[in-house]
Amino acid sequence: MRLLVVPGLLPLVAAVSCGGDDDTRPSSTPAPTPDSQGYVPIEWEEAVALFKACEVDWAVQSHRSEVYMIMDDGRKFRSREDRLDDVFDVVAALPAGCGPTTLGTE
Repeated sequence: MRLLVVPGLLPLVAAVSCGGDDDTRPSSTPAPTPDSQGYVPIEWEEAVALFKACEVDWAVQSHRSEVYMIMDDGRKFRSREDRLDDVFDVVAALPAGCGPTTLGTE
């Protein structure tokens, strides 16, 4: 895993393009609308479940506790941590080889 600490990193999020419109939510639950950069908002608990399922390839945390994630299959999600830096605790608790290949902070 690479850890990146780059001031102003979030503008680079727009430059990352992995595509993917697949949404695995049940059909009875309407899918949230992606933001202008294609990130679908999800609850923090859902984000943690994606990390634990070893599906997150790339993640970056903003100074506002927003976590942007790109899955192995190209899906893009964003979530708000309960507390700043929660994402690092989640990743640290994952089994070896399960965490994102890139984890960054602004």
